[in-house]
Amino acid sequence: MCCECEALAITLARANLWPATPKSPQLAFTSELLNLIEGLMLECQVSLKDFWEALKFVCPLVIVNRKNVYPAIIDSFEEYRYANLVFCIGYF
Repeated sequence: MCCECEALAITLARANLWPATPKSPQLAFTSELLNLIEGLMLECQVSLKDFWEALKFVCPLVIVNRKNVYPAIIDSFEEYRYANLVFCIGYF
């Protein structure tokens, strides 16, 4: 899945996965998940923390209860929103 000629984060982004970190990502989130979070925040005033708590009811506990996932999604979500804004405005 990864080409040696480009960073892993770029390869993940091409596959509609947003890397949790730009360098050596160990975790990635789907664009659909991040778009859902954004929609719920804007339309329903659902906080990221509340979304994460609700997600525990529908996702396997092995994934959601990992301690490093919630802090990673906080930073990733903000970076994703910024990148989408810049892309929509046309700076890329």
